[in-house]
Amino acid sequence: MAGHIVLERLQCDTKIKVRVVINGEVHPIPGCSTGDYGTCDLDEFESVVKGRWKKTFCETCALGNNDCVNTISFFEQ
Repeated sequence: MAGHIVLERLQCDTKIKVRVVINGEVHPIPGCSTGDYGTCDLDEFESVVKGRWKKTFCETCALGNNDCVNTISFFEQ
């Protein structure tokens, strides 16, 4: 299995926007007010991403899953 993920930085005049394309399909960015063509203002995108860094993987992606692991090691003993 493979996937193709693209973060596009688009600029028109002075406005800078970000768009996420996964396997050739535009996907809305959760937490961003989506504009034309699935874009998000760069400032808003940055705020959304930084807000998620304050949480662990399990808090962000697997809330309530007691089996979730926040770390990974290829050399577990």
